[in-house]
Amino acid sequence: MKDLAILIPSYNDNPALRRTLNSIQEDDHSFTVFVVDDGSREPVVIPAGAYPFEVEVIRQTPNGGIVKALNLGIDHIRRLGFQKIARLDAADLNRPNRFVIQYRHLEANPDLAMVGSNVVFRSEQTGEPLFTTNLPLSPAETKRWIVFRNSFIHPAVMLRTKVLEETGVYDANYPHIEDYVLFSRIVGKHQAANLIDPL
Repeated sequence: MKDLAILIPSYNDNPALRRTLNSIQEDDHSFTVFVVDDGSREPVVIPAGAYPFEVEVIRQTPNGGIVKALNLGIDHIRRLGFQKIARLDAADLNRPNRFVIQYRHLEANPDLAMVGSNVVFRSEQTGEPLFTTNLPLSPAETKRWIVFRNSFIHPAVMLRTKVLEETGVYDANYPHIEDYVLFSRIVGKHQAANLIDPL
């Protein structure tokens, strides 16, 4: 998975970022994680060799917000030639081999531009599961659903970098729904699907 980049924006929450990075447990560690430090008061520092995968920190100063941070990360990732981008947010946790599963699904389905998954929402206080999503799965279902509401959970998607050449990146004109706007553009021109298992 050397052509896979993981994109994580982070702002003033180093403990949550560490929990997120610690949750990445993959059989294949050849990917690279890019953490965009969005002007945190305590800068993100990842010691060399702290994880079995490579982690690179990108600095955005001063704080510019998540849309600017994501687009800075995407621009860096595209310049380096990565073919796939997976999203993850600080405080969100991966099931083991989430990236391997989604990567293999994209490899086995070259018609798909993006793949997401169901997720489990948990209590911030106790960590107890609250509910599991029941998202549309097939490309046809995600296309019908996205007219009314988002078909994808933002930090659970993996997409092909090349589709951004057609759709553009995150749009700063739509704060708080930047993911919905981007995913709508992707689904409007390409096929996308969700995996039934929560990853």
